[in-house]
Amino acid sequence: MPERTGPLLVGGAAARARGTAPRQVQAIATLAHPSHAPGGDADHEAVGGDIGGDDRAGPDEGVLAEYIPFLDRNAIAPFIAVLGEMKSIQGRKKAITVLIHIGKQDLQKLARGLQDTRWYVVRNIIYILRHIGDQKAVEYLLDTVRHPDVRVRKESIKTLGDLQSPLAVPTLRDCLDDPDPSTRLLAARSLSSIGSENAKRMLLERINGNEFRSRDFEEKRSFYEALARWNDTDVLNSLVRILKRRSFFKKARADEDRACAAHCLGLMGNHDALPVLSRLKGSKNRLLRDSVNAAIKRIEHAG
Repeated sequence: MPERTGPLLVGGAAARARGTAPRQVQAIATLAHPSHAPGGDADHEAVGGDIGGDDRAGPDEGVLAEYIPFLDRNAIAPFIAVLGEMKSIQGRKKAITVLIHIGKQDLQKLARGLQDTRWYVVRNIIYILRHIGDQKAVEYLLDTVRHPDVRVRKESIKTLGDLQSPLAVPTLRDCLDDPDPSTRLLAARSLSSIGSENAKRMLLERINGNEFRSRDFEEKRSFYEALARWNDTDVLNSLVRILKRRSFFKKARADEDRACAAHCLGLMGNHDALPVLSRLKGSKNRLLRDSVNAAIKRIEHAG
């Protein structure tokens, strides 16, 4: 392969490349294209969004394929620096591609990027750890669920769910109390993804708590949907108890809970739920009646 002279590294990344093999320094220099100048961190988005300014994409896929094999763990810190300085989403995606490739060689070094003060850098490092898919990353991620930026918390919670490590369950339980409703829902889904007995117990405790009844109906319904993955006796009995629950006070809230329970039973497709559901299909409460009838139809059609 002929030698190629690449451009200089962006910002402070050059200093981080010192001490690496000459071929690797050249690879870093080529991939870290100077057209991506530093920009204000308030305007940056993570991989899912775009920003204004320079939209040049840097090295093409062929250059990436040519130089990535020369990179090892010593290139992690320079590329974290580059990731923070890129202005275009295309450039950041390519930096992320590189970090996914080399980050698996040293998760601890990659995880140092989680200490960055810029939220978008932290979120992208979490994204990279998720795509590497190593459960050893969980220990580095646990503190990020308390990050002040909700976008970072969401990415962290999603990643913990995708990695499916039972070690994350106690931390995700705390996330069920996040001030942001969509983050609480994401925590419930991540517990469902992990699927352990401990995760099931935490969701059951939550939906049976007094505070949970006052939450928005759509949020409650989504929590019940997360619970539906456990099609077992514990969940069935808990949902049946909720369906049989009667309340003379806050009856509308109680009927919401019963509608959520019916919806969950329909998703589970358990025929053992049909007798109790059938007794409620003529309910005067429209929400409950519709949810019960939809659940019965779903179970019967499931065979």
